[in-house]
Amino acid sequence: MKMENSNAMAMFKNRISQWAKYSDYIILEQNGKKYISPAPGSRMSIYDPLADAEELVTDFLNWGRRFYGNEFDEPTDKIAMEIASKYGLAGWMVALPKDRKFSSYEETYLGASGKIFGKGNNMKTKEYIQCFTAHDPYEDDPKIAYIMHREDIYNIVFSSRYREPFLWSTIFAAILYAHFTSIMDNGDSRTPSSKRLSSEHMAIASNNSGLSLQMWSGDSPEMFWCFDSLKAAVETAYCAFLTANTHPLRVCKHCGKIYYHTHSRNEFCSPQCRNQWNVYRSRERTSIKRENSPE
Repeated sequence: MKMENSNAMAMFKNRISQWAKYSDYIILEQNGKKYISPAPGSRMSIYDPLADAEELVTDFLNWGRRFYGNEFDEPTDKIAMEIASKYGLAGWMVALPKDRKFSSYEETYLGASGKIFGKGNNMKTKEYIQCFTAHDPYEDDPKIAYIMHREDIYNIVFSSRYREPFLWSTIFAAILYAHFTSIMDNGDSRTPSSKRLSSEHMAIASNNSGLSLQMWSGDSPEMFWCFDSLKAAVETAYCAFLTANTHPLRVCKHCGKIYYHTHSRNEFCSPQCRNQWNVYRSRERTSIKRENSPE
């Protein structure tokens, strides 16, 4: 179903999508694995990532574009921490389980995502949560889940001790970018390496919708979309823009950067790129004239 650009996110006007981010992040190493986590003493803030969905989506697509061609060599710490400081962590702990109320059960059903942890479909919930926390629970976890209309497990997700595997969000961004390029090229751009990526890492970018509905009763009942993670917010906004009538997600004709623009004739991400392109074209035409001119 195609949607008008102006209405691409209109259906999600009533939503629970607030997310937490910290001012600084660090890279932790444990048992040979890298994790990203809020830096000690960093400040937490609450924001709505879908308030600027266009920038959110294009930032993740361009992040994926940067590493997609490098066969997923480990990215620099700097880029990952810049994205985290701008948007927070993706929320993988709440994005992977098939039941959003998983924390209230003794076991968590992960389905195919259990392979990530070397497990079957199910995993002990306590063990699963420990995969995303630097140490045992303590009283300093922020008590903000209730006021954000979320389950108590989000007090951990939004805490300073929460951590995520360093590469997961980079792989997610790269898969998003691979999908975008395949759509742009009518499915002809899927190289053997991109097919290997899809089969090896699709469990991390699982098919969980990450979206649920809540009905609030009262004098005037309202329906709200509930986004369980930043990952779900990115995926939903990406799909909304991709299905808009005039295809607002575009690739800059000069630098190759992905940008958002609703005008059908726009071909450049910035005036600078447009001017540089015109300069190069002018030089090219001048060079051709010189080559073809009689001596």
